[in-house]
Amino acid sequence: MRQHSGDSNMKLVLLITLLVAGAVAAGPTECNECVGVDEASCSARGRQRDQVCATDRNSLGTTHCGTAVGKYRDNYPKRNTTDVNVDIDIFFRGCFDCANKKEACFALGGFLKGDESWTLMECEIECCTSDNCNTQVPTLSKDAITVFTPNATGPK
Repeated sequence: MRQHSGDSNMKLVLLITLLVAGAVAAGPTECNECVGVDEASCSARGRQRDQVCATDRNSLGTTHCGTAVGKYRDNYPKRNTTDVNVDIDIFFRGCFDCANKKEACFALGGFLKGDESWTLMECEIECCTSDNCNTQVPTLSKDAITVFTPNATGPK
């Protein structure tokens, strides 16, 4: 049985539509990346750079660009200080999977713990879906996402 050329054309149009829709839904290819204590320290002296979401070893996802702020504790403070339990501000821009902001903050917490031995205490994050769109400057609110609670007693 021969197919009509109309059927083949319709299948081709459907395939192209799905491919284009997939490309649009794929998210950004690159985002602004930096780590500092605030936005000024992140963007100062060219510290902010482009991060390729699919290939950068520090990428935390491929669906969104994000800017996060929070407080962390450094488990290995510099030798000239004993401030182990002091909360330090963090400002972080980069690639994320941000459909769920709590999960995105937990991913950041895991990254900071593994890369720097920093314990992320709380986090606020703003996300977007186009290339290098993460220029936001979120603020830490009293309703910030709790990532780690150091004084938790645990199970009994």
